[in-house]
Amino acid sequence: MALAGLCLSFMALAKSDETYMVYGHVADFDTHAHLYKAKVYFYDGNQALVDSMVVDRTDMNYKEGGFMCNSGVFPAGHYFLNIVHPGYCSPMIPFELSNHNPLPTLFLKKLPADGEKPEQEYAWEPTMLEVLKSSPAYARDTARTERFEYALPSDSMLTQTRKEFRLDSVAGDGDDISRIKNLLYWVHDNIKHNGSNGVPEGPCSLSNIYHASKKNDCGYNCRVLAIALAEAYLSVGIPARYLTCQPKAWDTDADCHVICMAWSDSLGKWVWVDPTFAAYVTDERGLLLHPGEVRYRLQHDMPLTLNPDANWNHEVIQTKEDYLEDYMAKNLYILSANMLQQAEPEGPGSYQHHQGWHAALVPQKTKYSNAWIVTTDEDWFWQAPR
Repeated sequence: MALAGLCLSFMALAKSDETYMVYGHVADFDTHAHLYKAKVYFYDGNQALVDSMVVDRTDMNYKEGGFMCNSGVFPAGHYFLNIVHPGYCSPMIPFELSNHNPLPTLFLKKLPADGEKPEQEYAWEPTMLEVLKSSPAYARDTARTERFEYALPSDSMLTQTRKEFRLDSVAGDGDDISRIKNLLYWVHDNIKHNGSNGVPEGPCSLSNIYHASKKNDCGYNCRVLAIALAEAYLSVGIPARYLTCQPKAWDTDADCHVICMAWSDSLGKWVWVDPTFAAYVTDERGLLLHPGEVRYRLQHDMPLTLNPDANWNHEVIQTKEDYLEDYMAKNLYILSANMLQQAEPEGPGSYQHHQGWHAALVPQKTKYSNAWIVTTDEDWFWQAPR
Protein backbone atom coordinates (compact mmCIF):
# COMPACT_ATOMS: atom_id res chain seq x y z
CA MET A 1 0.00 0.00 0.00
CA ALA A 2 1.36 3.41 -0.94
CA LEU A 3 2.04 5.64 2.05
CA ALA A 4 0.06 8.85 2.38
CA GLY A 5 1.78 11.78 3.98
CA LEU A 6 1.49 15.15 5.61
CA CYS A 7 3.43 18.16 4.40
CA LEU A 8 4.38 20.78 6.97
CA SER A 9 6.39 23.91 6.37
CA PHE A 10 7.11 26.50 9.00
CA MET A 11 9.27 29.57 9.39
CA ALA A 12 11.18 31.18 12.20
CA LEU A 13 11.02 34.94 11.85
CA ALA A 14 13.26 37.17 13.90
CA LYS A 15 11.44 39.51 16.28
CA SER A 16 14.75 40.68 17.72
CA ASP A 17 18.33 39.46 17.73
CA GLU A 18 17.41 36.62 20.07
CA THR A 19 13.73 35.67 19.76
CA TYR A 20 11.57 34.25 16.99
CA MET A 21 7.95 33.58 16.17
CA VAL A 22 6.83 30.27 14.70
CA TYR A 23 4.21 29.69 12.02
CA GLY A 24 3.65 27.23 9.20
CA HIS A 25 1.37 25.34 6.87
CA VAL A 26 -0.05 21.81 6.81
CA ALA A 27 -1.11 19.92 3.69
CA ASP A 28 -1.43 16.37 2.40
CA PHE A 29 1.82 15.26 0.80
CA ASP A 30 0.26 13.40 -2.14
CA THR A 31 -2.65 15.69 -2.99
CA HIS A 32 -1.32 18.99 -1.55
CA ALA A 33 -4.80 19.52 -0.08
CA HIS A 34 -4.76 21.87 2.91
CA LEU A 35 -5.50 20.01 6.14
CA TYR A 36 -7.65 22.50 7.96
CA LYS A 37 -8.54 21.73 11.59
CA ALA A 38 -5.33 19.77 12.18
CA LYS A 39 -3.98 20.37 15.71
CA VAL A 40 -0.34 21.41 16.04
CA TYR A 41 1.36 21.01 19.43
CA PHE A 42 4.55 22.98 20.12
CA TYR A 43 7.00 21.74 22.79
CA ASP A 44 10.22 23.11 24.24
CA GLY A 45 13.51 21.20 24.33
CA ASN A 46 12.39 19.26 27.42
CA GLN A 47 9.20 18.23 25.59
CA ALA A 48 7.08 20.42 27.84
CA LEU A 49 4.00 21.71 26.02
CA VAL A 50 4.33 25.40 25.15
CA ASP A 51 1.33 26.02 22.89
CA SER A 52 -1.24 24.31 20.68
CA MET A 53 -2.72 25.67 17.49
CA VAL A 54 -5.39 24.82 14.95
CA VAL A 55 -4.72 24.95 11.23
CA ASP A 56 -7.34 27.51 10.26
CA ARG A 57 -5.56 30.42 8.60
CA THR A 58 -6.10 31.39 4.98
CA ASP A 59 -3.73 33.26 2.70
CA MET A 60 -1.03 33.44 5.36
CA ASN A 61 2.21 34.36 3.66
CA TYR A 62 0.32 33.72 0.38
CA LYS A 63 -0.46 30.13 1.39
CA GLU A 64 -3.55 28.34 2.64
CA GLY A 65 -3.78 25.95 5.58
CA GLY A 66 -1.71 27.99 7.98
CA PHE A 67 -1.15 28.06 11.73
CA MET A 68 0.66 30.42 14.06
CA CYS A 69 2.00 30.09 17.58
CA ASN A 70 0.19 32.83 19.49
CA SER A 71 1.78 32.48 22.91
CA GLY A 72 4.76 34.68 22.15
CA VAL A 73 8.26 34.60 20.73
CA PHE A 74 10.98 32.13 21.62
CA PRO A 75 14.77 32.04 21.87
CA ALA A 76 16.83 30.03 19.42
CA GLY A 77 17.28 26.40 20.41
CA HIS A 78 15.84 22.88 20.23
CA TYR A 79 12.07 22.39 20.01
CA PHE A 80 9.52 19.73 19.04
CA LEU A 81 6.29 19.63 17.04
CA ASN A 82 3.50 17.09 17.04
CA ILE A 83 0.56 17.14 14.61
CA VAL A 84 -2.78 15.41 15.14
CA HIS A 85 -5.24 14.94 12.30
CA PRO A 86 -7.63 12.05 11.53
CA GLY A 87 -5.83 9.44 9.47
CA TYR A 88 -2.34 10.82 10.02
CA CYS A 89 0.40 9.85 12.45
CA SER A 90 3.00 12.30 13.69
CA PRO A 91 5.85 11.45 16.07
CA MET A 92 7.54 14.06 18.23
CA ILE A 93 9.51 15.94 15.60
CA PRO A 94 12.67 17.75 16.69
CA PHE A 95 13.65 20.96 14.96
CA GLU A 96 16.05 23.83 15.44
CA LEU A 97 14.68 27.35 15.84
CA SER A 98 17.16 29.79 14.33
CA ASN A 99 17.48 32.69 11.94
CA HIS A 100 17.55 30.51 8.81
CA ASN A 101 14.24 31.25 7.13
CA PRO A 102 12.33 29.27 6.20
CA LEU A 103 12.97 25.95 7.93
CA PRO A 104 12.71 22.93 5.61
CA THR A 105 9.38 21.31 4.80
CA LEU A 106 8.56 18.24 6.87
CA PHE A 107 6.81 15.20 5.40
CA LEU A 108 4.83 13.00 7.80
CA LYS A 109 3.59 9.55 6.84
CA LYS A 110 0.48 7.60 7.79
CA LEU A 111 0.62 4.19 9.33
CA PRO A 112 0.07 1.46 6.72
CA ALA A 113 -3.22 -0.45 6.81
CA ASP A 114 -1.58 -3.42 8.57
CA GLY A 115 -0.67 -1.23 11.55
CA GLU A 116 3.09 -1.58 11.14
CA LYS A 117 5.11 1.57 11.46
CA PRO A 118 6.77 2.82 8.27
CA GLU A 119 10.54 2.62 8.17
CA GLN A 120 10.71 6.39 8.14
CA GLU A 121 7.99 8.32 9.92
CA TYR A 122 9.09 11.72 8.67
CA ALA A 123 11.69 13.29 6.42
CA TRP A 124 12.87 16.84 5.91
CA GLU A 125 12.55 18.46 2.54
CA PRO A 126 15.95 18.82 0.85
CA THR A 127 17.68 22.12 1.52
CA MET A 128 18.11 24.59 -1.31
CA LEU A 129 21.74 23.55 -1.59
CA GLU A 130 20.81 19.86 -1.78
CA VAL A 131 18.32 20.64 -4.57
CA LEU A 132 21.08 22.42 -6.50
CA LYS A 133 23.50 19.54 -5.93
CA SER A 134 20.98 17.08 -7.36
CA SER A 135 20.54 19.15 -10.53
CA PRO A 136 21.19 17.22 -13.77
CA ALA A 137 24.31 18.19 -15.68
CA TYR A 138 24.52 20.58 -18.61
CA ALA A 139 25.04 19.23 -22.15
CA ARG A 140 26.43 20.51 -25.45
CA ASP A 141 23.86 22.16 -27.73
CA THR A 142 25.15 22.21 -31.30
CA ALA A 143 22.13 24.21 -32.51
CA ARG A 144 23.30 27.30 -30.70
CA THR A 145 25.36 29.65 -32.85
CA GLU A 146 23.91 33.00 -31.76
CA ARG A 147 26.07 35.65 -30.16
CA PHE A 148 25.42 37.92 -27.19
CA GLU A 149 25.92 41.55 -28.19
CA TYR A 150 27.09 44.55 -26.15
CA ALA A 151 26.63 48.23 -26.92
CA LEU A 152 29.91 50.11 -27.25
CA PRO A 153 30.80 53.04 -24.99
CA SER A 154 30.54 55.27 -28.07
CA ASP A 155 26.78 54.62 -28.15
CA SER A 156 25.03 57.99 -27.73
CA MET A 157 22.97 56.91 -24.70
CA LEU A 158 25.98 55.35 -22.98
CA THR A 159 28.09 58.42 -23.72
CA GLN A 160 25.45 60.59 -22.06
CA THR A 161 25.36 58.29 -19.01
CA ARG A 162 29.15 58.27 -18.68
CA LYS A 163 29.37 62.06 -18.85
CA GLU A 164 26.42 62.74 -16.53
CA PHE A 165 27.86 60.70 -13.67
CA ARG A 166 31.57 61.07 -14.55
CA LEU A 167 31.80 57.29 -14.50
CA ASP A 168 35.35 57.25 -15.86
CA SER A 169 36.39 58.97 -12.63
CA VAL A 170 34.19 56.67 -10.53
CA ALA A 171 35.78 53.61 -12.14
CA GLY A 172 39.26 55.02 -11.61
CA ASP A 173 42.59 54.39 -13.30
CA GLY A 174 43.40 51.04 -11.68
CA ASP A 175 43.25 47.56 -13.16
CA ASP A 176 40.01 46.12 -14.47
CA ILE A 177 39.18 44.38 -11.16
CA SER A 178 39.40 47.63 -9.20
CA ARG A 179 37.30 49.42 -11.83
CA ILE A 180 34.66 46.68 -11.68
CA LYS A 181 34.51 46.89 -7.87
CA ASN A 182 34.43 50.71 -7.83
CA LEU A 183 31.38 50.82 -10.08
CA LEU A 184 29.69 48.04 -8.08
CA TYR A 185 30.04 50.03 -4.86
CA TRP A 186 28.96 53.26 -6.53
CA VAL A 187 25.63 51.81 -7.71
CA HIS A 188 25.09 50.07 -4.36
CA ASP A 189 25.78 53.26 -2.42
CA ASN A 190 23.59 55.51 -4.58
CA ILE A 191 20.53 53.36 -5.32
CA LYS A 192 18.83 51.59 -2.45
CA HIS A 193 17.19 48.20 -2.78
CA ASN A 194 13.50 47.70 -2.08
CA GLY A 195 12.14 44.51 -3.58
CA SER A 196 8.52 45.46 -2.95
CA ASN A 197 8.84 48.81 -4.70
CA GLY A 198 9.21 47.44 -8.23
CA VAL A 199 10.55 49.79 -10.88
CA PRO A 200 10.47 53.60 -11.17
CA GLU A 201 8.20 55.40 -13.60
CA GLY A 202 9.84 56.22 -16.89
CA PRO A 203 12.69 54.56 -18.79
CA CYS A 204 14.72 51.77 -17.23
CA SER A 205 17.97 53.72 -17.54
CA LEU A 206 20.68 54.41 -15.00
CA SER A 207 19.90 58.14 -15.08
CA ASN A 208 16.18 57.73 -14.44
CA ILE A 209 16.70 55.04 -11.79
CA TYR A 210 19.30 57.16 -9.98
CA HIS A 211 17.27 60.37 -9.96
CA ALA A 212 13.99 58.65 -9.07
CA SER A 213 15.68 56.99 -6.10
CA LYS A 214 17.03 60.34 -4.88
CA LYS A 215 13.84 62.29 -5.55
CA ASN A 216 11.51 59.75 -3.94
CA ASP A 217 13.98 58.68 -1.23
CA CYS A 218 13.30 55.05 -2.01
CA GLY A 219 14.84 51.92 -3.44
CA TYR A 220 13.93 49.63 -6.30
CA ASN A 221 14.05 45.92 -6.98
CA CYS A 222 17.11 43.84 -7.77
CA ARG A 223 16.40 43.76 -11.51
CA VAL A 224 16.48 47.55 -11.70
CA LEU A 225 19.76 47.72 -9.76
CA ALA A 226 21.39 45.08 -11.98
CA ILE A 227 20.27 46.86 -15.16
CA ALA A 228 21.69 50.12 -13.79
CA LEU A 229 25.04 48.52 -12.98
CA ALA A 230 25.26 46.81 -16.38
CA GLU A 231 24.72 50.20 -18.04
CA ALA A 232 27.46 51.74 -15.91
CA TYR A 233 29.90 49.04 -16.99
CA LEU A 234 28.98 49.30 -20.66
CA SER A 235 29.41 53.08 -20.58
CA VAL A 236 33.09 52.75 -19.61
CA GLY A 237 33.80 49.91 -22.05
CA ILE A 238 33.39 46.91 -19.74
CA PRO A 239 31.08 44.27 -21.30
CA ALA A 240 28.38 43.26 -18.83
CA ARG A 241 25.12 41.35 -18.55
CA TYR A 242 22.32 41.50 -16.02
CA LEU A 243 21.55 37.92 -15.09
CA THR A 244 18.20 36.60 -13.85
CA CYS A 245 18.66 33.73 -11.38
CA GLN A 246 15.63 31.50 -10.77
CA PRO A 247 14.78 28.43 -8.69
CA LYS A 248 13.94 24.95 -9.92
CA ALA A 249 10.28 25.70 -9.14
CA TRP A 250 10.36 28.81 -11.33
CA ASP A 251 6.70 28.42 -12.35
CA THR A 252 5.38 28.34 -8.77
CA ASP A 253 8.05 30.24 -6.81
CA ALA A 254 7.90 33.91 -7.79
CA ASP A 255 11.02 34.78 -5.81
CA CYS A 256 14.15 35.15 -7.91
CA HIS A 257 17.23 37.36 -7.86
CA VAL A 258 18.93 39.43 -10.54
CA ILE A 259 22.66 40.08 -10.37
CA CYS A 260 25.19 41.41 -12.83
CA MET A 261 28.33 39.99 -14.35
CA ALA A 262 31.20 41.98 -15.80
CA TRP A 263 33.93 40.83 -18.18
CA SER A 264 37.46 40.88 -16.76
CA ASP A 265 40.18 40.97 -19.42
CA SER A 266 42.86 40.21 -16.83
CA LEU A 267 41.09 37.03 -15.69
CA GLY A 268 39.69 36.18 -19.12
CA LYS A 269 36.20 35.48 -17.75
CA TRP A 270 33.00 36.93 -16.35
CA VAL A 271 32.89 37.86 -12.69
CA TRP A 272 29.95 37.91 -10.27
CA VAL A 273 28.86 41.38 -9.09
CA ASP A 274 25.61 41.90 -7.19
CA PRO A 275 24.61 45.55 -6.62
CA THR A 276 21.76 44.65 -4.26
CA PHE A 277 24.27 43.36 -1.71
CA ALA A 278 27.53 44.91 -2.98
CA ALA A 279 28.59 41.28 -3.27
CA TYR A 280 31.29 39.44 -5.16
CA VAL A 281 32.67 35.94 -4.66
CA THR A 282 36.25 34.67 -4.68
CA ASP A 283 38.05 31.34 -4.62
CA GLU A 284 40.72 30.14 -2.19
CA ARG A 285 43.31 32.29 -3.99
CA GLY A 286 41.22 35.45 -3.74
CA LEU A 287 40.34 35.46 -7.46
CA LEU A 288 36.87 36.64 -8.47
CA LEU A 289 34.50 33.95 -9.72
CA HIS A 290 31.76 34.06 -12.33
CA PRO A 291 28.23 32.72 -11.69
CA GLY A 292 28.87 29.38 -13.35
CA GLU A 293 31.92 28.80 -11.17
CA VAL A 294 30.01 29.76 -8.03
CA ARG A 295 27.25 27.31 -8.97
CA TYR A 296 29.74 24.51 -9.61
CA ARG A 297 31.61 25.14 -6.37
CA LEU A 298 28.38 25.10 -4.36
CA GLN A 299 27.47 21.76 -5.93
CA HIS A 300 30.86 20.24 -5.14
CA ASP A 301 31.58 21.73 -1.70
CA MET A 302 34.54 23.72 -2.97
CA PRO A 303 35.85 26.82 -1.18
CA LEU A 304 33.92 30.05 -1.67
CA THR A 305 34.47 33.40 0.00
CA LEU A 306 31.95 36.23 0.10
CA ASN A 307 33.45 39.69 0.49
CA PRO A 308 33.15 40.63 4.17
CA ASP A 309 31.52 44.00 3.45
CA ALA A 310 28.63 42.49 1.46
CA ASN A 311 25.48 44.07 2.88
CA TRP A 312 21.88 45.08 2.28
CA ASN A 313 21.41 48.86 2.19
CA HIS A 314 24.29 49.25 4.67
CA GLU A 315 21.97 47.82 7.31
CA VAL A 316 22.33 44.03 7.24
CA ILE A 317 25.66 42.24 6.73
CA GLN A 318 25.46 39.21 4.46
CA THR A 319 27.06 35.85 5.28
CA LYS A 320 28.25 33.09 3.00
CA GLU A 321 25.78 30.69 4.61
CA ASP A 322 22.69 32.86 4.14
CA TYR A 323 23.59 34.55 0.86
CA LEU A 324 25.29 31.74 -1.07
CA GLU A 325 24.35 28.41 0.51
CA ASP A 326 20.70 29.26 1.04
CA TYR A 327 19.39 32.21 -1.00
CA MET A 328 21.56 31.95 -4.11
CA ALA A 329 21.70 28.14 -4.03
CA LYS A 330 17.93 28.27 -4.53
CA ASN A 331 18.20 30.83 -7.32
CA LEU A 332 21.07 29.36 -9.35
CA TYR A 333 19.03 26.55 -10.90
CA ILE A 334 17.96 28.49 -14.03
CA LEU A 335 19.97 31.43 -15.41
CA SER A 336 18.85 33.79 -18.15
CA ALA A 337 20.14 36.94 -19.81
CA ASN A 338 19.21 39.47 -22.46
CA MET A 339 21.15 38.78 -25.66
CA LEU A 340 21.53 42.50 -26.39
CA GLN A 341 23.05 44.50 -23.54
CA GLN A 342 22.53 48.23 -23.89
CA ALA A 343 21.09 51.31 -22.20
CA GLU A 344 17.36 50.89 -21.51
CA PRO A 345 17.38 47.18 -22.39
CA GLU A 346 13.71 46.78 -21.43
CA GLY A 347 10.79 48.65 -19.93
CA PRO A 348 9.02 51.91 -20.92
CA GLY A 349 10.72 53.76 -23.74
CA SER A 350 12.85 50.80 -24.80
CA TYR A 351 10.67 50.35 -27.89
CA GLN A 352 12.52 53.29 -29.39
CA HIS A 353 15.50 51.06 -30.16
CA HIS A 354 16.03 47.44 -31.14
CA GLN A 355 15.49 44.97 -28.28
CA GLY A 356 17.29 41.73 -27.58
CA TRP A 357 15.79 38.30 -26.94
CA HIS A 358 16.32 36.43 -23.70
CA ALA A 359 18.29 33.18 -23.46
CA ALA A 360 18.14 30.73 -20.57
CA LEU A 361 20.66 28.15 -19.39
CA VAL A 362 18.93 25.15 -17.80
CA PRO A 363 20.01 21.69 -16.62
CA GLN A 364 19.04 18.72 -18.75
CA LYS A 365 15.43 17.49 -18.41
CA THR A 366 14.28 20.94 -17.23
CA LYS A 367 11.07 22.31 -18.71
CA TYR A 368 11.36 26.07 -19.03
CA SER A 369 9.29 28.27 -21.33
CA ASN A 370 10.10 31.83 -20.29
CA ALA A 371 12.87 32.60 -22.79
CA TRP A 372 13.27 32.79 -26.56
CA ILE A 373 16.31 30.47 -26.42
CA VAL A 374 16.48 27.63 -23.89
CA THR A 375 19.75 25.73 -23.86
CA THR A 376 21.72 23.23 -21.79
CA ASP A 377 25.03 24.45 -23.22
CA GLU A 378 27.00 26.28 -20.55
CA ASP A 379 29.95 27.02 -22.87
CA TRP A 380 27.64 28.81 -25.29
CA PHE A 381 25.87 30.71 -22.51
CA TRP A 382 29.11 31.93 -20.91
CA GLN A 383 30.67 32.87 -24.26
CA ALA A 384 33.21 35.68 -24.14
CA PRO A 385 32.24 39.05 -25.61
CA ARG A 386 33.60 39.86 -29.02
